[in-house]
Amino acid sequence: MFAAALESLFALFCGPSEFLAAEVAAALRALRVARYNSFSSSSSSSSSSSSSSFSLSSSSSSSSSSYSSSSSSSSSFLLQHTSFSTGFDLSLFGNNAICRLRSRLIPRDHISSLFLEIIISNTNLSIYLSIYLSIYLSKFVLIYHNLFYLSIYLSVVICSFLPQLVRISIYLSQFVSLFIIELSANLLFTLSIITAFCH
Repeated sequence: MFAAALESLFALFCGPSEFLAAEVAAALRALRVARYNSFSSSSSSSSSSSSSSFSLSSSSSSSSSSYSSSSSSSSSFLLQHTSFSTGFDLSLFGNNAICRLRSRLIPRDHISSLFLEIIISNTNLSIYLSIYLSIYLSKFVLIYHNLFYLSIYLSVVICSFLPQLVRISIYLSQFVSLFIIELSANLLFTLSIITAFCH
């Protein structure tokens, strides 16, 4: 429209000189054609680039969706076929175990080694297991300790009817066994605490 307005202005002001008006009009028409050609070429190139980018994005999205569906189906199949004989499912361990199962196929015979690997790699779980083990050991030693004291009391009652030499020998054996029990309980508790906090 700007070129047409210029052409009409030149035709209006340059009316007596028809040759100059014709030259200016031809130049403006050539400029208009050149601008139209450049616009059409740029629009065609942009449409081709947009179509190519759309095809690339559609192909990449389809490939990524197929890969994700295949990986999820393979991981679900693997989790279904790698469970303990007691019915314990490895999916309870979360994404870490699923990623490890995706990385390599583990037979059913090596599930116990995978279980130990998960426990060793998870520091908090190993600390909790060590603390629980130390608590149960201390409870067991405490029960045995109380039973041993009960046996001492019963032996005192029984030894009151025995001679003095037999009574002294029984007391000495009980004292030695009590010392061994106390020492082993303290050592077990100390070692369990050290192993729990050294991980």
